[in-house]
Amino acid sequence: MEEGQKTVRWTVFPTTGYCESFNARFRDELLNAEAFYSLREAQILIERWRRHYNTVRPHSSLGYRPPAPETVVPLNPRPAMH
Repeated sequence: MEEGQKTVRWTVFPTTGYCESFNARFRDELLNAEAFYSLREAQILIERWRRHYNTVRPHSSLGYRPPAPETVVPLNPRPAMH
């Protein structure tokens, strides 16, 4: 190796089936279906998809339930102060 050259070492992280499955769904359900015209638009649409994926979309590994379903907690109305 010549003086001044640096050696680049790549670290390869093992890819699990979960990661591969998620990446495939992300690409199929969002990236291939949208054309992003700005960074802000991409951020908004990706966040919308992420929330849907985690709170609405059923996952077969969880018995066709979402991983973190949204919960609605009713607020007790406060008594009127007179």
